[in-house]
Amino acid sequence: MQLLHEYSPTHKLFKTTVADFLAMPVKNWRYNRTPDKARCREIAAHLQSKPIETVFYLASQTQKDKDTYEILDGIHRYTALKMLPVDYITGEITYVLLNIRYDATEGELVDFFKSLNKSIPVPDLYLQNPDQVKRDIIQIIVDRWEFRYAQHFSVSFKFQRPNMNRTVFVNLLDDIYEKYSDNALDAVELEEKLMRYNEVVRQHFEGETTPKTAIEKCTRSGLWLFMMGYDGLVEGI
Repeated sequence: MQLLHEYSPTHKLFKTTVADFLAMPVKNWRYNRTPDKARCREIAAHLQSKPIETVFYLASQTQKDKDTYEILDGIHRYTALKMLPVDYITGEITYVLLNIRYDATEGELVDFFKSLNKSIPVPDLYLQNPDQVKRDIIQIIVDRWEFRYAQHFSVSFKFQRPNMNRTVFVNLLDDIYEKYSDNALDAVELEEKLMRYNEVVRQHFEGETTPKTAIEKCTRSGLWLFMMGYDGLVEGI
């Protein structure tokens, strides 16, 4: 990164190439909204038709983790850059500006975020505890799966495969969500991960003759995921 301007010892403006920016350890600020992937794809298509001219606002807590940056503003544009073809990113030297605040308090960052978005109000949801966002996402999936795969949910904690208790399923989704916390999954993306691994489990068990009742049940419903144990699901998904 090339230093262009120093607002203060803890607030600086840098220039860097897109390729170097994407190689940096960057994650979404925990109070920021989850990126809309459809919107990101539109931005990515737009970026390929004109020069990239943009500023990203970042925060870094050097006392805690000097190697990690959180995006305060620009998560959609950053996600869009990651969608661009590799040859586009590396084929031509393109620069972006990074406005970075170091060791700012949470209150200072929230105040900055609010002032930055005065012209486009941000729902209060995204300035609340991010755990609420996670709970809402998990609730959506749990409700949907309890309806779609009712026969696989047991009221007992002593359930047998291919069944699962609702509370255990909630805990499973919580663990998987935290596993991908840097990627800020939405409900669609989290469910897509479940279904992709459901296919992996299906290919592993389909055709087996035992346990017969469980195999027949999964064949009828199309849900094979709960044939795997809890730890295997967390590790595999």
